[in-house]
Amino acid sequence: MLAIPFVLMVVVYVFKQFSLLFSDMSAITMAGWIVIGLLIFSIFCLFAVRTRIFLRYLDRKASYETSQFYRDTALPYRKVLSEKGRLFEYEVSHALEKEFPSSPQILDLTIRKKDSINEYAQIDCIFIHDSGIYVLELKDYNGYVYGNKAHRFWNVGYETNGKKAIYEFQNPIMQNIAHINNLNDIVEARYLNIVIFSKNIYIDSNLSEIHTLKSLIDFIRSREVVYTKDVLKDILARIESSRIKGKNDDHIRRIQFNKAKYT
Repeated sequence: MLAIPFVLMVVVYVFKQFSLLFSDMSAITMAGWIVIGLLIFSIFCLFAVRTRIFLRYLDRKASYETSQFYRDTALPYRKVLSEKGRLFEYEVSHALEKEFPSSPQILDLTIRKKDSINEYAQIDCIFIHDSGIYVLELKDYNGYVYGNKAHRFWNVGYETNGKKAIYEFQNPIMQNIAHINNLNDIVEARYLNIVIFSKNIYIDSNLSEIHTLKSLIDFIRSREVVYTKDVLKDILARIESSRIKGKNDDHIRRIQFNKAKYT
């Protein structure tokens, strides 16, 4: 409580000394000049930092707007920054685009599920490469992931405001197997089941399907060529032709409804 009056006194003193710059400079004391100098220096530093942050934002925004992710999703950069999952999707897509610029991607794909009524599958990213067709399931969670390849659900343990909690999510390997089955119904290909976790996750795993972004890039580079450009073009075209437009929001709402219904 004693700090509040002290701070108020300092603010009043600074204001008085600063106001003398415009009324009577000769009345400014040596201490006043020091305070004014420190204040001006602080304002300059704050302006320089804010300018640097703003210029960095503009640079990253310009880079984003030249990316395939932006061309395919048309999402504004601010929206991507505000949605954690979307930002992770962009980071993965952009890294793959930089490392393999001639390899196309299919992003945010919604397709009809095989043998179903009014049911759709949403696939985060399909990376088309001459070493195979990589079906990517992206998980940007915080905490410690644990689960078994045969389990239907996995768990992520995390801590918020000192409280520990566990969140259950669908086994992403199984989820991707279903995606691959649906894709094979469209066009048969050498699909690879890849689950990428963000760097915010602690996971100790020897499952071949589990990757970080770095390990995926190394894995792709280590594989041999199995497809020609013409074959890849045909696969890309056939998958794209199966895209169900305007159903992604419906798919998300259905997932949210089912979560609310069964929890």
